[in-house]
Amino acid sequence: MNTTTPFQFHRPGTTNEPGFDELTQPEPLIEHLTVPGFLSRVPRQWQIDEATRYGHQLGRAAEAMHLAYMTTTDRALGVIRVFPVPLMRRVYTLMAAQFGWPGLPETLEA
Repeated sequence: MNTTTPFQFHRPGTTNEPGFDELTQPEPLIEHLTVPGFLSRVPRQWQIDEATRYGHQLGRAAEAMHLAYMTTTDRALGVIRVFPVPLMRRVYTLMAAQFGWPGLPETLEA
């Protein structure tokens, strides 16, 4: 019979107690873009169904990973969702191979 718990509890005063010092360290900044903002950086004339297909797949990936729902305001579109650029690059790279889209420009490469 296994009596151990899957969680590690830290007791105050022990050497393995996590401190709060690491919470004050700045997190690396991750650029976020809208779907139109990301696609406008790729040198191609996008059809609406291609942009919709990309945005739909990107949104599904973000939902599957339970990413925070972050938005911004666009003058033409109103409130619009933004996504982390590393995720956008990954989804685009996978879809580009499938649909024959051009590669990412150097400004969007990691």
